[in-house]
Amino acid sequence: MVREHRLDAAALQRLPHRLHRPANRYLSVAMPIISYHDTYKVFSMSRSKSAALSDQVYEGLAGFRLAMRRFLAFSEAALAEAGVTSPQYQALLVVRSTPHRQIRLRDLAEQLLMHHHGAVQLVDRMCSAGLAERIPAEDDKRSVMISLTSKGREVLEALARIHVDGMLENEPLLAESLSRLRQVTELA
Repeated sequence: MVREHRLDAAALQRLPHRLHRPANRYLSVAMPIISYHDTYKVFSMSRSKSAALSDQVYEGLAGFRLAMRRFLAFSEAALAEAGVTSPQYQALLVVRSTPHRQIRLRDLAEQLLMHHHGAVQLVDRMCSAGLAERIPAEDDKRSVMISLTSKGREVLEALARIHVDGMLENEPLLAESLSRLRQVTELA
């Protein structure tokens, strides 16, 4: 299924309110969250549906996709070498980004766009690998908080450094592709 995601102010207003949650509930930046349950198509109203796209748009999109594919291939190789899966790395990043370095399991599931039972299985594997630990929530004994172990913090630190380097390596192609797309779409 192909989804178009050009989210300008008008497009954001058309989306259901629940999709406007902050990307991280501890951050003030609101980003649209579209899960696999959502089948919304967001179209730009500034372009006629019948207008043909120029070659520059396709070149910009191809360059952007190439930069993303290079980074993702790089990331998968780095994660495999460290013995960590991509969902585990993403979960480590989410936990680390919270103010108290702990997150409720249900909030982790939401951040990772997963069902609760999938997040439980992910955390089980992380705990078995010594990357995370479960802590009973102080304010609600029915809830479980997830935090990183010292091994989890060390693995995350090493992987984050590697990923920053990988992102910076792909920055020129990414920036050029995005700049080309912006120029072409502003002229249209």
